Amino acid sequence: MNKRKTNIPLRYLLFALTFLCFAMMFLTTLRPSIGNKLRESVNSVLMPVQIGLNKVGTKIAKDVTDYLTLRDAQEENERLKEELARLREENQRLFQGKYELQELQELLELQEQYPQYEMVGANVIQKETGNWFREFTIDKGTDDGIFMNANVLANGALVGRVIYVGKNYARVLSIIDDNSNVGAMSVQNSTYCIVSGSLEEYENGRLLIEYTDADDLINDDDMIVTSNVSSVYLPGLTIGYAKDMSKNADNLTQSGYLIPIANFSNIERVLVITTEKVTSTEGAAAGEE
Repeated sequence: MNKRKTNIPLRYLLFALTFLCFAMMFLTTLRPSIGNKLRESVNSVLMPVQIGLNKVGTKIAKDVTDYLTLRDAQEENERLKEELARLREENQRLFQGKYELQELQELLELQEQYPQYEMVGANVIQKETGNWFREFTIDKGTDDGIFMNANVLANGALVGRVIYVGKNYARVLSIIDDNSNVGAMSVQNSTYCIVSGSLEEYENGRLLIEYTDADDLINDDDMIVTSNVSSVYLPGLTIGYAKDMSKNADNLTQSGYLIPIANFSNIERVLVITTEKVTSTEGAAAGEE
C-alpha cells in the first residue's frame, strides 16, 4: 500500500512532463513565435545565472592560476637562493685556494732565496691577544727538526725565533716584541747595528735601529739583514730598510728606524730554518736577544 501510494504521484508527474514536452514541440512546430518567446523567457531567467557562473568560474580559474604561479615563483626563488649559496661557497673556496697558492708560492720563493739553509714549513695555530703577531704558536716541533732559537721566516723576511719547542709545536717570539733584539747590518756598507723591537713604534709600521757607529753611516733605504756576527740569527736574512737615520747628540753613535718587510698583522704560514747556528760569543752583536 505504501509503495503504491508513493509511485502513483510519480507516474502522474512523468506523464505530465512528457505531455508538456510534446505540447511545446507541437506548439513550436505550429507557431514558431511561441518557441521563440519560450526561449527568450528561459534565456532571461538563465542568462544572469550563466553570466554569474562564468564570472565565478573565471575568478576561480584566475585565483588558481595565480596560486600556481606564486607557488612556482617561490619554489624557483628557493632554488635560486640555494644555487647562490652554493656559488658563494664555491667562490670562497676558489678564492681561498688562490690565496693559499699565492702564499705557498711566496714561501717557495723565500726558500729559494736561501738555498744554503734547510727549512720546514709550518702553520700558525695560535697567537697572543692584540693586533700584532708578537708571539705565536706553530704546528711543528722537535719531531720535525725544530729547536730553540730556530730562525723563522714569513711574508718575505725574518719574523722571529723559536723560544719554546715541544714535540709537535713551538712558540715563536717575533722581532717586533719589546724584548727582541736582532744583530743586523747594512748590505750596502756592512755597518753593524741592532734592530730593536718596539710595539709602540710598530703602531707606526717601524722598529728601532740602534748602537751604530757614527763613523760608519747607515743611509736611508739601505737594506738591513741579519749580521754574520749575530749570536742567535743566521747571517744574511732580510729584515727591512733603514729610515730617518741620524747622528745622536754625542756624535759617536747613530740611530733611526727600520721599516720591516714582513707584515706582522697577518701571519698564517711560516718557514722555520732547521740549519743550526754555529755560535761564538766572540764578536757577537752587543745586546742581542
